[in-house]
Amino acid sequence: MFNKIFKIIFLLVLAFGFSTYNAENADAATKVMWGKTELKLGQIGKVTILTDTTLVKLEGDGSLSTVRAMKKGEEYRVYSYKNNHGGLYGVGGGSFVQKNTKVKYETPSKSKLSLLNGQAGNVEFISGSVWEGTYTANQGETRLTLTVKEETVEFAFGPTLTNPKVPEGKFIMFFEYDKVTGALSLEQGKWIQKPSGYIMLDLVGSVSGDYYTGVVLDGNSVEGKFSVKKIK
Repeated sequence: MFNKIFKIIFLLVLAFGFSTYNAENADAATKVMWGKTELKLGQIGKVTILTDTTLVKLEGDGSLSTVRAMKKGEEYRVYSYKNNHGGLYGVGGGSFVQKNTKVKYETPSKSKLSLLNGQAGNVEFISGSVWEGTYTANQGETRLTLTVKEETVEFAFGPTLTNPKVPEGKFIMFFEYDKVTGALSLEQGKWIQKPSGYIMLDLVGSVSGDYYTGVVLDGNSVEGKFSVKKIK
């Protein structure tokens, strides 16, 4: 009896081990590596440190302050770009790498983007489709509905259950969509319904399956992230 129970337990542990191994391998297989770093949705490029330099933060008065040292050979994902101080590559968390001869900036190839998005071409961002979800910005989590027209997209936002004080608003956006890679960018156009104190934003991301995900931009600064699902 004991041997039978032991065999059952052993088989279960073995099966769990194989399933864990396969899951880890599957997860690894879905990662798109670009040099030393993994390529992520919403990423516009990467910087490689050629000579030791510093990671900086842009202060409210426009000056730069040092965050920490950056070593030769390190690589960082870039999500935004600012023209301040001769050029600043936004690497997330409000930190920047200065554009100079100490760093090398690169953009991902179409083949890398295609691998990243996998089945991106299976769902098209077509006229008449509607996408719903949320995004984050200064006001916190916000409801988001994207309605695709012939040449434009209507960006409608409003409150969520966790953030009920967000007002309703709408504006028109223009879009660029790559059916091969799934890369999709939405650029602000004009207001339809403007709440007091609110500004229009841009979206940069990728369509994969029924989802469009990426980052929310105010100019070249990353304000937050968004995720919407195709419902029509």
